[in-house]
Amino acid sequence: MKKIPLIVAITFLFFLLFNSCKKNTSKPVPIKTETPDYHYLSDDIKPYLFKPGSYWVYENDSTGMLDSVAAMSSESGFYNGFPNPHGGPQNNNHYEYYKLNLKSFLTNSIYNNYLTSNAIFKNGGGEYAEEGEPIFMVNSNVGAGFYGMKIDSKLPSVTINANTFNTVDKVKITAADQRNKEFTNDTYLYFTQNMGLIKTETVLGTNNIEAWSLKRWKIIK
Repeated sequence: MKKIPLIVAITFLFFLLFNSCKKNTSKPVPIKTETPDYHYLSDDIKPYLFKPGSYWVYENDSTGMLDSVAAMSSESGFYNGFPNPHGGPQNNNHYEYYKLNLKSFLTNSIYNNYLTSNAIFKNGGGEYAEEGEPIFMVNSNVGAGFYGMKIDSKLPSVTINANTFNTVDKVKITAADQRNKEFTNDTYLYFTQNMGLIKTETVLGTNNIEAWSLKRWKIIK
């Protein structure tokens, strides 16, 4: 058998060594990410945005008792969209909110109105706005709603304590269908632009309704 020349063997070994050390130039597979998307309060809900210092005085229709509700403080920011439960690219949506902290001086209770998109929640909040109960949805058709809240009717006008309010939305809260229990009984709420809540009717039983109607107010926008 013929011997392989030394120069040939050295050249072959050098070729193997060069190729084993050669860098991998293939490009890594990019990880797909979602661009942050910000959603702001709708123009329709802005007539219901009030500042601290505002107040509303309600009168019990039966007893004449008064309850003052005052806007004590506010905060605003963005909450996150729910994470994708199926993996893959995550929800990177962010939604603007405005929270108005309120105090009832009759009951000495603190609660909030939480505005986001085109809806108002009572005691709303949380990282994903998962807290609270919806109480109103602006610019919505009769029957629209969610989590026990629905638009019951649209009234051209309502007269309360000698004051006439135009374009009033009557909302029904069905207590049994709430996501988060904020109302003990079925309740009707009356809303109008630039004033907010003007009347509350709580159904205590058959032919037994406790009603509170707006008597005076101070609105700061």
